[in-house]
Amino acid sequence: ARVEYWNHYASIFSDWILFGERFYSGYPHNQYLEILVRFGLLGIPLLVFSLFIFSQIIHRFLIKKEKKDFELVLISAIFLFSYLSSLTSLNLEMNRAMWLGLGYFFGYFTKTRSFSN
Repeated sequence: ARVEYWNHYASIFSDWILFGERFYSGYPHNQYLEILVRFGLLGIPLLVFSLFIFSQIIHRFLIKKEKKDFELVLISAIFLFSYLSSLTSLNLEMNRAMWLGLGYFFGYFTKTRSFSN
């Protein structure tokens, strides 16, 4: 079914790219494609935000191993699992752990940036 949805959205690309598909139903099981199909070009800030938070977590906590706080490690693990699973399952409404993680890390990165200046 996923391939059928992807082919469908690819075939009507010009119908949804600007403002998203009208009366959107049926999700493509991929966070990035779903954001674009739902919101069109207006979804690009959300897509960039999602990629920015994900890349910051990978860079700071997996590559640099910046912090070793239990709460942060636990929320990072839950977020990374839900984020990666959002690329193959669930729709945007059902992936609450991903949204919780995006909000948590947005606050965390905003707080650490303001205190480090």
